[in-house]
Amino acid sequence: EEMYMPWGGVRSSTLREVMYTEAEMAKAEPIEPLEQYDSGGAKLAAQNDTLGYTVFAEDLPYSTPRVFETPRDFQGYPLELKINGYVGCEELPFYAQFYGITAAYCGIIAIRNPIETGCTDPVGCDFWFTNRGTGQGMHVRGVIYWAASATELHFFPTISIAEINAMFPGDSIIDVEYYETGKPRADNKALGHVFGTGSEFE
Repeated sequence: EEMYMPWGGVRSSTLREVMYTEAEMAKAEPIEPLEQYDSGGAKLAAQNDTLGYTVFAEDLPYSTPRVFETPRDFQGYPLELKINGYVGCEELPFYAQFYGITAAYCGIIAIRNPIETGCTDPVGCDFWFTNRGTGQGMHVRGVIYWAASATELHFFPTISIAEINAMFPGDSIIDVEYYETGKPRADNKALGHVFGTGSEFE
């Protein structure tokens, strides 16, 4: 047996935000965070629980401030990002080719255990890395691994490798916080998908 149904999508590189409408509250709010559909945590809604449409937008601001929670290893020890001056930072060509944006790694002073998790989703993975000693910082588009092999930070920078090495020399400690890139709703380009509810949808 086969079942046919309409399907559509947008490029997250252009319209990376999804807003669901809620019939009960009569409002539209962005999904925060936007989970991948194969993650098991993606939001699904019945058409009759919506106002009959969904909106895709460029880059909306988060509705509430987010607080970064320091990642921990499997024993509960928190991550500490202290640059290993003997290694420094270099490009990661493989990840750059795979993700389509500049990727880099920095050697860090070894922590107790690897933390091979990160944040690479199109939405919600922008960070600000600050040198605790100088106050200088940079925007990071996502993190592949917080501590690969317990000695390497893999991430997507927005500045050159030379600038990273100058900003974070050996023994620099990196403080991490979320970086909000959203712009006002009125400045967003958007696409509305109308599907109706009840008899309209059926």
